[in-house]
Amino acid sequence: MAQARSAGPTIGDVWARGLCCECGTCSGICPTGAVYMLGTTTGAYRPYVDSARCTHCGRCVRVCPGIAPEPGSAERFSQVDGAAPLGPITSCYLAHAAQAEIRNAGASGGVVSAFAMYLLDGGVVDAVIAAKMSEGAPVRPALVLARTADEVLACAQSKYLPIPVNDALRVVIEEPARYAVIGLPCQVRGIRKAALENPRISDRIKLCIGLFCGFRVSFNATRFWLRKLRVSEGAVASLEFRARSSADWDRGGGGFLVRTHKGEEYYIPKSLFSLTDSLFVSRRCTLCEDLTNEYADLSVGDPGPLGVKESLVLCRTPEAEALLLDARNRGFIVLRAVTKDLATWAHLGNVSYKKNSVAARFRVHKALGFAVPQSQVAAGRASAASYLGALLLLLNSVVCARPEAPALLARIPIKIIEKYSWLVTLLLMHDTKTLMRKAIRRLSRAR
Repeated sequence: MAQARSAGPTIGDVWARGLCCECGTCSGICPTGAVYMLGTTTGAYRPYVDSARCTHCGRCVRVCPGIAPEPGSAERFSQVDGAAPLGPITSCYLAHAAQAEIRNAGASGGVVSAFAMYLLDGGVVDAVIAAKMSEGAPVRPALVLARTADEVLACAQSKYLPIPVNDALRVVIEEPARYAVIGLPCQVRGIRKAALENPRISDRIKLCIGLFCGFRVSFNATRFWLRKLRVSEGAVASLEFRARSSADWDRGGGGFLVRTHKGEEYYIPKSLFSLTDSLFVSRRCTLCEDLTNEYADLSVGDPGPLGVKESLVLCRTPEAEALLLDARNRGFIVLRAVTKDLATWAHLGNVSYKKNSVAARFRVHKALGFAVPQSQVAAGRASAASYLGALLLLLNSVVCARPEAPALLARIPIKIIEKYSWLVTLLLMHDTKTLMRKAIRRLSRAR
């Protein structure tokens, strides 16, 4: 029987209002295949709606994390508390892959790759939904359903560009199997919301491995750096965002490495590449407060000052912790426990940057007439510095989203861009000193 039509908004309206996360949840769950993701001239992925196939069931809008980030009444994650700096945690670990090859291939310790291999090897899942750089177009991402260790390893390292991971939900719905998903906070939240709409998703996705996310940058960031290096997109043979072949990675960083078809290599340290995070961030991403992927089963990110060639792992459910410990016992990963307070202290700057200043960002967007998501995170006080930082971040997201932005900004000396980027970051991290004092007091009491 045909679904009843409604007069509600479509996912196209979400894009028009600037609230799309480019996560792909809408296209992955559409029952008629009316929604599909396509790249734009700036490299963004936007949802298009085939009006001939759309029944206006409203499902694409209901699962969208861009307009309503919280997954509603999902019981399992009802304990998520916005006041907790890193979200709900059962335990924290510093970890790295046990095998040197896997550890060296990863962004910061190879934990995600090693853990995904454990899930496949132990029969916990049949496939891992992940992403790699496309072989046919090495500056673009490609979704992968990894079923072997080699396929997992091909997806190693972070990719700092848009990837509609949840477009793979259509496979989850159509092909019975057990899946794990590696995703960013918006993607994991989309999965949680989609699971409330379709029981096949909740039954078949056994684990969400969440990646930490400062702000996800647009493809214009990659274009900017290629312009700076004077390398055309067509000349690129391979592209890495956390290259392991550099001395910088030995200090825990890694960097942007471009190899051309002529055999030339160009390298930009992560510390320099990250300067563009506050320039080429999408407007919707600036309104996200989720640094550590709070709705994932297991969250993984850089350890900050706690380690080198390691990852900080936050277990959020007892089931995820049991799997992590079994992966250690079976020789896939190496773990050492750290306290929640220490893990929080290591990321206080990022917490201030993303979570504590979100109230200012919401208010600035609303005051200037921009749409904002339905969320409760915008409550709370904000400093004058946070408001100025929020205004500059909004300006960046609007100006740098334009197709001509990479070419124009590439003409500006990098020293000027560096100083401006640090100004924006410092304004958004204005409350870090207060947070640091509180954390030090807590650590002192714990000792």
